[in-house]
Amino acid sequence: MEMSLIALDIGTSGMRAVIYGLDGSRRGTSYFEYHSDFPQPGYVEQEPQSWLDAAVMCLKGISGDLKAGADEPQAITVTSQRSSLIPMGKDGKPLQNAIMWQDKRTVKQCEALIEKYTLQGLYRRTGLRINPYFVLPKILWLRENQREIYDAADKFIGVQDLVVHFLTGEYVTDHSQACRTMLMDIKTFTWDRELLGEAGIGADRLPRLVAPGTVAGSLTRELAELTGLPAGLPVIIAGGDQQNAAVALGVVRPGVAEANTGTGSFVICAVDRPAFERSARVLCQASAIAGQWIMEAGIFNTGSTYRWMKEQLCPDLDDDPAAYEQMNREAEQS
Repeated sequence: MEMSLIALDIGTSGMRAVIYGLDGSRRGTSYFEYHSDFPQPGYVEQEPQSWLDAAVMCLKGISGDLKAGADEPQAITVTSQRSSLIPMGKDGKPLQNAIMWQDKRTVKQCEALIEKYTLQGLYRRTGLRINPYFVLPKILWLRENQREIYDAADKFIGVQDLVVHFLTGEYVTDHSQACRTMLMDIKTFTWDRELLGEAGIGADRLPRLVAPGTVAGSLTRELAELTGLPAGLPVIIAGGDQQNAAVALGVVRPGVAEANTGTGSFVICAVDRPAFERSARVLCQASAIAGQWIMEAGIFNTGSTYRWMKEQLCPDLDDDPAAYEQMNREAEQS
């Protein structure tokens, strides 16, 4: 039997599972699409169950490819979108919809953070420019507007953390995801105690913090039965989707940069130390390579705008897997 790895990529618009041979060959794939909700202007949410259903569908979808190809999976690696917030109850279930990374409801909380810490103060500490994108303002918004949810939350987690917990029963996150919370010291890769105090929480209400590439736990027997994969399969927390994209595109040493587009578009370069731009326009982040850093700039809605265009102007292509290729061809001919 051939040894292989399963990569589970949790995007904003859909989830994909891919089987890779240890030589890098692609042996099978499965994809499941989902949508965010927009309950009022500036709000972007998603039902957490949609990610759990997608994980089962994707992993179940490739289990047949594994058997047909006589592949023996060695691990599941999980990478994900970043900076969304899901409050979890003591029963291990979400208390409400996720507040997504594109959500803009926390402008007031961001203004208060700037007044207290200054833009540069938090930037030099966390590598982040104060923005509704990140998690700390979302936690502050919950405390001020949905106190019952804030008080009941046993854990505050992200999308990757939710799926890892679903697969393993463990609450774990990694540096490349934690650096998008505005709660991690970018120089030391540890939770910042003062910023935890600002959120009114202790580290016990966050997932255990580990380096990217760490084994978070093992696939539970329940999930093995649902997906057809072996129980006890190691689940590796690979980290933020953009940091992993940078590694895949060869951004592994200073002097190399890449640009890529998904739901948003990003430009990333590697740096050998925490580096900060004078006007705080470019973010300093933890790399998907443990102990390293990247610099990142992004536009958050390029791919989502493209999908909106498909749904509004090309409804006849909506169920066509080659819809975007067709749109590209028509654009070239216009």
